[in-house]
Amino acid sequence: MINEPPGWLHLTALSAVAGVILYWASVPHWYVIEMFLVGFFFGIPLWAIWAIRFALAMDRGTARARLTRWLVPVFIVAGLATALAADAPF
Repeated sequence: MINEPPGWLHLTALSAVAGVILYWASVPHWYVIEMFLVGFFFGIPLWAIWAIRFALAMDRGTARARLTRWLVPVFIVAGLATALAADAPF
């Protein structure tokens, strides 16, 4: 189980964190402290869980077969960072 790609629960939680951050960034004055706290207490642990599982799967050689499923969290975070840098939510 530890070397399988992230399931729907993990991806839903990461998408919810990204959605909350995008929602708070969609106002004229960003909720910077709230965005930081949500990212710190929810986003970083989810990212750490993913990184540990990915490292173990790469070590065992099981991540290469389903690499696109493993990289979905990276695409979610990259999309969030791109949207915030482009000021797309506002």
